[in-house]
Amino acid sequence: KNKSRASIIELLIAAPNTMFIAAPIVRELYGGTAMFYLIITCIPFNVLLYTYGVWRVGHGGNVKLSMRDIITLPLIASFAALIVAVFRIKAPELICDLCSVVGAATVPMSMIVIGASLGAVRIRDAFANPLTYFASFVRLIVCPIVIWLALRPFVTDTVLLNTMIMNAAVPSAVVIAVLAIQYDRDPELAAEGVLVSVLLSVVTIPLISRLLL
Repeated sequence: KNKSRASIIELLIAAPNTMFIAAPIVRELYGGTAMFYLIITCIPFNVLLYTYGVWRVGHGGNVKLSMRDIITLPLIASFAALIVAVFRIKAPELICDLCSVVGAATVPMSMIVIGASLGAVRIRDAFANPLTYFASFVRLIVCPIVIWLALRPFVTDTVLLNTMIMNAAVPSAVVIAVLAIQYDRDPELAAEGVLVSVLLSVVTIPLISRLLL
């Protein structure tokens, strides 16, 4: 009934926090191979988010898309990493060391970004909204189960399968709240939905890991 809220709920369900939460988790659990798989998923994710996602939040065509919306730094970095891996390009040791340092800082930096984005949301208001529970349930429980059921019969690579399940089990992307603010589409609901999904994921991620991985 409320198109503005419907678009936010849809993105809260569809867009996982791949970079700030899934990436540190799979890097620690499965190493560089899993990170490579995750980087590949970032390419269609960014294209979809900054085309359909922006169009959806902007209420079906009221927002004009530009190439700046689609070609983002994460997308460029994903393509660059893919090229380096496929063609086995050996970078100088200095660059490798720099990338290792930046990679090691991913976890604390991501926590700072998430904390700064959600710091203004009142926890009481967030947990009083039933829509946040609905979006979080689908995002954190239904999505990883669907991915597990869909991929398990066909994917023999355990690391690939577990990486995709873990990526589907993480909370909603913080960028949804940013898009909601940018296009003035119920930013309170977006921030509350992200906050609730992040807090509930502390319980659901270990649960999904225990049951499906």
